[in-house]
Amino acid sequence: MNTNLHKSNRWNVHLLLAVAGMAGIAGLFLPFYWDVSPMKALFDKSLWRLAAPALLSVLVTAATTRWIISGSFSKAEKAIAYFVSVVSAGVTLSFLFNDNMWASDFQKWITFAIPLVVLLSGACLVLRKSRKRVSRETNPLIAMQVAYLANYLMCLVMFWPSGSDFLSGGWQIGAYFCLAASIVYMIQIALFLTQKNEIPDQTEVSNQ
Repeated sequence: MNTNLHKSNRWNVHLLLAVAGMAGIAGLFLPFYWDVSPMKALFDKSLWRLAAPALLSVLVTAATTRWIISGSFSKAEKAIAYFVSVVSAGVTLSFLFNDNMWASDFQKWITFAIPLVVLLSGACLVLRKSRKRVSRETNPLIAMQVAYLANYLMCLVMFWPSGSDFLSGGWQIGAYFCLAASIVYMIQIALFLTQKNEIPDQTEVSNQ
């Protein structure tokens, strides 16, 4: 009874995180900086690399829902998740190593360091979890979340408000939605690290 209740509570937590993580989808269409949303930036030849990883928010929400329902992914779903994660990471790195990123400004160096640290840490985490048969079922989801975090933590630092008034600073409403999604992803990754990959069957939940 206690075990089933524990599983039910964990299912509710991940369900809540899945809903909260949809902030990233809303952030696609809201102005992030200079009245430009990620969707609008996708069609700009100089900004598309900053915006493309935002599309991962849709896939992360879908993958989280799929994992909550079944507790696992098919081979095709895993392949797609890893593929889009690697492509997204490559897009972020292609922007990161642009000549404009090499500057003495402290904020520039932080902007440069964050995605590298996130991607390296995420790769190590996925590799470590892949050694455990049960835990590795969450790896495709983690890989996409890490790729999203690498890009959007970089963007959030890059466009950090210069003034003390955040409402009139560099960030706009879309940036705060992306920040919320990033926090949700970090919380969920932390839960994956501390919890076993057990999601209760829906019939068990309904019987509690």
